[in-house]
Amino acid sequence: MKSIVRNLFVGTVLSVVALTAQATGALAKPANILGVQATLTADNHYALFSGNSDGSKLNFFGRNEKGAYGGAAGWNNGTLGGQTFNTNTGNGYNWSGAESWNFNIKQNDYLYVVTWDDRAVDESWVGEFNITNGGKQQQLLSKDSSWEYLTTKYSTNPGDFGDTPTDAILNQEISGATWTGAVSRGLNDGTTGPWGRINGVTQNAQFLNTTTNTTGVKRDNSRYTIFRTKVSVGETIDPTKTPEPTAMLGLAAVGLTGLVAKRLRK
Repeated sequence: MKSIVRNLFVGTVLSVVALTAQATGALAKPANILGVQATLTADNHYALFSGNSDGSKLNFFGRNEKGAYGGAAGWNNGTLGGQTFNTNTGNGYNWSGAESWNFNIKQNDYLYVVTWDDRAVDESWVGEFNITNGGKQQQLLSKDSSWEYLTTKYSTNPGDFGDTPTDAILNQEISGATWTGAVSRGLNDGTTGPWGRINGVTQNAQFLNTTTNTTGVKRDNSRYTIFRTKVSVGETIDPTKTPEPTAMLGLAAVGLTGLVAKRLRK
């Protein structure tokens, strides 16, 4: 009997040690962290964030260039607004070329796209987000079924050369906000004017409307628009749920301890 108990005890210790090593290795890359490659653009400006539902914790990943130009070549070769640009230097409208960003995000975080315009002509944004969950990759697109938005109440449009709104400002807008379902302007397949086809973004993505004025006159766009995913990224892509390594460790230890106790009672 003593031999059996001793062997069970040693087996329990070895199992716990092995599971601890496995859990420690897994902690280097937590199971609830997703990899994201985002490619997007906005007419005229955007800033990309992730964060919790009330906007109290935000992570800034990047924004597009300031000013009206600097996008893809081939747009409006000539002079506009006193500035000269051409098709050879790739400095067309800023929205005509998408940027790409690579970052990690927690499963329970939301993606946020903050957009503002130049108060002229028209405005929208379009993008795709390729999300890696372990060895599995899924895609989230700018679609009216996946995103919602709000129009700012307290802060104004930063303009072509303005800075990205601060976390504190965004939190004020997001906290307690009423969200509205996004509105599609059409697919990124070359048929949606005036934007046509944005390279680097799948044609299945939709241009989402970012008009923020109520008068219909573009110069009255004194506010900007904040978009976010309707649910957390983890819920959006519906990843496979697996027990955390620490949970597995606890279950194994409890099970083996119970087995030893049972043997001792005999």
